[in-house]
Amino acid sequence: MKKTYGVDLHPLFTAWFLGDVIGDSQATTLLFQSTRTVALVNNFGLQNPATRGATVAEIDAMYRTSLFALDQMENLGKI
Repeated sequence: MKKTYGVDLHPLFTAWFLGDVIGDSQATTLLFQSTRTVALVNNFGLQNPATRGATVAEIDAMYRTSLFALDQMENLGKI
């Protein structure tokens, strides 16, 4: 990414401060395992008609929050 786009994504994949506390490798593992867990839970939520609407709303809220956070970090020159 850095070579092609000029963006260093290392801090993103080491979870910034968390990497400083528990180590880069552990922070990356935690980040990806958390993502997998959320995906699995949302998979079940989408399959159940009783929870589908709430799951879609949660996914949308998470998406919008992520976009906002990434935009702010980009504006601050952090990514």
